[in-house]
Amino acid sequence: MIQQHCGVSADGVIGNQTLSAMQKLNDNNDYQFMTLRALKYKDLSNFNTYGKGWYNRLFNLCLSV
Repeated sequence: MIQQHCGVSADGVIGNQTLSAMQKLNDNNDYQFMTLRALKYKDLSNFNTYGKGWYNRLFNLCLSV
């Protein structure tokens, strides 16, 4: 998900290319990514079971950025 947001090949490996692309993002990109992530969580079939925990971790991450 972060790789797609950064515009690099989504291979599932957070390597040098992904890390470099992430460093080029600005605050608006961070907020956009966090919003897209929250919306993706909402659409998952097990959101009712795990959603509160996912959102807690996501929002804590937002506060630390």
